[in-house]
Amino acid sequence: MADIPLVKLQSEFFSIPGKIEEPKREALLEDLIAKERPKMARQSYNVMQVIAEVLLEEAILRRSEDAFLSFSLKPKEKQHKVQLFIEMVLKTRPVVVFESKIPFLEEVIADIVLKSKESVLYKQLPKLRETASTKLEVPSLSDNMLMVLPMHSFSGIANENLVTHEITMTKASVFIGCSSFNSLSETIKSLTDVVLTLPDITSGTLQKILTKLYGNEPIPEIGNAGWISTLVPNDVVQAYALNLNISDTLAYLEMRLGERLKSVNPSLSPSLNDLHGLGEAKTIVKDIIEEINLALEGKIDWDQVDKGLLLAGPPGTGKTTLAKAIAKECSVKFININASKWQSTEHLGYHIESILNDFAFAKRSAPCILFIDEIDSIGARTNDDKNGYYVNAVVNTVLQEIQGFAEKENVIIIGATNREELVEPALKRAGRLERVVHVPYPNVDALEKIYDYYLKLHSEMNSSNINTKQLGGLSFGLTGADVEQIVRGGLRRARKEGTILCQQHIVDEITGKPRSNEDSRRIGKEEMERVSIHEAGHALMRYLYRDLEPVTYISIIPRSNGSLGFVAHLPSLKSLYSRKELLQIIEIMLAGRAAEELVYGKENISNGAGGDEKSDLAQATQLAERMIYLLGMGKNFDLFYGKDNVVNNEEAKSLLKYCYNTALETVKRNESKLKAISAVLMEKQEMGGEELYTLLKS
Repeated sequence: MADIPLVKLQSEFFSIPGKIEEPKREALLEDLIAKERPKMARQSYNVMQVIAEVLLEEAILRRSEDAFLSFSLKPKEKQHKVQLFIEMVLKTRPVVVFESKIPFLEEVIADIVLKSKESVLYKQLPKLRETASTKLEVPSLSDNMLMVLPMHSFSGIANENLVTHEITMTKASVFIGCSSFNSLSETIKSLTDVVLTLPDITSGTLQKILTKLYGNEPIPEIGNAGWISTLVPNDVVQAYALNLNISDTLAYLEMRLGERLKSVNPSLSPSLNDLHGLGEAKTIVKDIIEEINLALEGKIDWDQVDKGLLLAGPPGTGKTTLAKAIAKECSVKFININASKWQSTEHLGYHIESILNDFAFAKRSAPCILFIDEIDSIGARTNDDKNGYYVNAVVNTVLQEIQGFAEKENVIIIGATNREELVEPALKRAGRLERVVHVPYPNVDALEKIYDYYLKLHSEMNSSNINTKQLGGLSFGLTGADVEQIVRGGLRRARKEGTILCQQHIVDEITGKPRSNEDSRRIGKEEMERVSIHEAGHALMRYLYRDLEPVTYISIIPRSNGSLGFVAHLPSLKSLYSRKELLQIIEIMLAGRAAEELVYGKENISNGAGGDEKSDLAQATQLAERMIYLLGMGKNFDLFYGKDNVVNNEEAKSLLKYCYNTALETVKRNESKLKAISAVLMEKQEMGGEELYTLLKS
């Protein structure tokens, strides 16, 4: 029988890296093949061939009723099925499609076919060219050739009519590898003689693999071990490389895969009832959980369940935790991958292989949740000649794999992004990540409950009188992830002091209080007194305007960000403010400067109210300008919008002057209260909101 040259159409990871002139590349590639061929016989590749043989035999047995296989293998029924398959390939030159959750296993099977020959002539690998849509351009075929098409990472073939002609007019054998036969085009399907579905590795197939590897050594009964479902060929390769006996090999596999099972078990994650501040996202997720559970119970078909979801929201708002909660509520595995790690190497081939391996693992773990964090990092398809080829190949691979899940796998895919606008639009179409769920920042009530949850986890180290409502108010604008970090920081402060966690530890963490005197900026007594007067002015004015949000915390301890003091208050739940209320807010902003003028005189006020864009004066000016130019709330209530109108800034200055004079008169009338607040701050450097209100009521 004539030797069969092998033509492998593969992606970049089988090519020579670097920029090499084409004639030199061809010569180097031919030399590389000659040198690398002996290395393929090393131990690890031998193990892969054993795995492929066992799975191929299982696939053939399962398709025993297939007409093509029945007639081509029937004359020699008693022979080994793999050997019969090899002889059939050499004789009939079929087009075989290999469905597999293990990417590129068809390559190993091709080597098994070639290995059966005494000598194999390798022709030069043809140059692989792809269009912008990452479609293969297949070269002409010749008789007695075995061609391998790994269709895992390509959306199709550039000229399918030409391929059809080449295959039908020559005696070439063709192996096509894919994750799903249905993902192939109708043209390719029409060429197929037989479809072999290579099964997952089960207890039975693992026993056969180990028998082939260890020869006559007795194989212990494996049984229906749960860890088998997560096994991949590389696990067997690694175990065999340790040169253990069979019992220790099984023990190693059980330990290795047991650890992997723990990593996909969401049971230790918060349940949906433990999550707060998610808004409508929680309602949507409840519906999805109900549908998944109904499908798991067989009460509805899986095609009635949304198979894809995109969680969009700021960092730390709980997108990963929400996805884990879905898996926990449905008692399914949680596969957590990060799209940015797919591109840990710049090599396209390894990039795509990493994607395929993760999706293959999810298929073997079904039913499961496949969570893809930072999904925007895969990029969006583009016609840019410089980067378009690479990005398009990656995006098309992800799209193809997701579409494959939508067709038949019991896998729910949840993507997450901090920047929805960067996500490839095709990912959000029907059958993919078809529903976009926005995860917002938590409100004060939600933050209170989040504090309750994390403090409950450390209840043995907590004081029983922690006021989480106050903590929620102080933390407005933060996320659930921030709260978790704050509680950890509070515990660290408590351990350092040798006490249990209390309210002050957490407040100190929220407000960024230095952990020791050495960490803080030292200021003299006179400067501390001035800061206390300044902050007392802000606190007094907010106390007097009861319709606005109350004070929650005052501090005159310098922070690492340069702040010498601040007054915190509950966040506003209002969306609409009257002109009177907006003027009061400006007066509060200017009350610190007014308090300094009252105590030290106009000529001795400090620069504490001014400075950068976050300073008191800057914020007061911005609000005054908005009132005049954007809200129609100037002195004459002029009805116009926009700064492009010819309006003199003198009106904004006049409004600020009015608010400042009002603040100055107010602190004068309440000078005793102002100094009482300042005295407490000088003594303690801090004051809670309740303490302030108690002090001023007495």
